[in-house]
Amino acid sequence: MKTGRPKGSTKYKKTMDDEAEEFLASGYSLHALAGHLMIDRDTLTEWMNEGGVYFKPSFSVSIKKGLDRGRTFWEEIGIKMSTSKHPGNFVTWIFNMKNRYGWADKTEVKQETTITNFQDFVHSAYEEARKQSGDTAASSKPSA
Repeated sequence: MKTGRPKGSTKYKKTMDDEAEEFLASGYSLHALAGHLMIDRDTLTEWMNEGGVYFKPSFSVSIKKGLDRGRTFWEEIGIKMSTSKHPGNFVTWIFNMKNRYGWADKTEVKQETTITNFQDFVHSAYEEARKQSGDTAASSKPSA
């Protein structure tokens, strides 16, 4: 016996576009939106993701607009709190922004170097170390 929704049937209704945008603009998350629309997160993702079988272009646009407006909502709260025009817990607000929008106290830079000729690299390092130690003996490549 097959389970699930009949082929061609969907919970999606065009009215959900505006509903989703307004809900997200109020500062709620995508997970909360799924609960609000009474759908699971996988369904929400399927409707949002371009190229998917169940992609809903207008819904996806509404989600993007709602998320942008939701960020504005949270940033306005932070601005008002920092100017004493809004009550609130600034630590909680910062924690929210770090988790929701990837804010960080510091930025870490990762640097990678590719060495194409290891023997030349070793020789250069050897010569540099010899110079720094004050060794004035004639240069010779270390044996490999």
